Formats: sequence, structure tokens, C-alpha cells
Amino acid sequence: MKILSEALDKFIKRYPTEIEQRAASQGFKAGFDFAVQWIDVEKELPSDTSNVLVQNENGQIRLGWYMVTFKRWVDIVPVGQKDFGKVTHWRPIYKNYFI
Repeated sequence: MKILSEALDKFIKRYPTEIEQRAASQGFKAGFDFAVQWIDVEKELPSDTSNVLVQNENGQIRLGWYMVTFKRWVDIVPVGQKDFGKVTHWRPIYKNYFI
């Protein structure tokens, strides 16, 4: 978590007062917590075919995407591994994760 701590330090230094820095720190942490939560496929599905992280019923994680047209998950299966199984959760991959 060293990278996260460094990003937080860099972020809060933009604010001149201690009060503003504390508020910025709380907002940063809340935003991070929101960004890394898993989304239940029963509640929401991706709106396009962008790559996302997918998790199955055994807690295994892979890269995959949702085929909106066919209402089907596709996961990237490493050579020689078995089918991934039922996708239960997903999470977007943010390209510009840290500012």
C-alpha cells in the first residue's frame, strides 16, 4: 500500500490548511473505497465490452468482459486452465487510477 499512501500524500499537499487536508484525505479514502468495491452481477452489469475484473463463486479473479448483445460473460482463460465458472461480481479497471 506504499503507492496508495504516496498518492494520498501528493493529493493532500494541494490544500494549504490542515483542516482542508483532513477533509481531502477523507474524500480520497472514500473515493478509493468506492472504486475498489465489487459489483454484484445481480444488481448491475457493465454497459459496454470494456475489460473488467471478474470474480467467480470461489473468489477467483480474472480479466474478462460482458457481451451485452449475447448477455454472456467472457473471461480470459490462461492456456491449460479450466473454465472459470459462474461470474458473481465484477469491478471496472480504472486507467487513470492515481492523479
